[in-house]
Amino acid sequence: MRKLVKLSEASGSTKYLRRSGATYVEAEGKDATRHLGHKSPGMKTYYVDRLLLAELRRETVSPPSIQLADSA
Repeated sequence: MRKLVKLSEASGSTKYLRRSGATYVEAEGKDATRHLGHKSPGMKTYYVDRLLLAELRRETVSPPSIQLADSA
């Protein structure tokens, strides 16, 4: 994986891929514990980015915008 990251000239490390993957799984309402391959559910607290998770959940639970009829 490191070789692929280096070839792509991406910055950061592979741990950010793992962390963001766990966060997006949680945002979908699924359990990141299984996604990460952990046995202890408490381990996901070290991987899930709570700020990003809150932002993603806020976006998904927002009510749809109201379309107003034209008053012509």
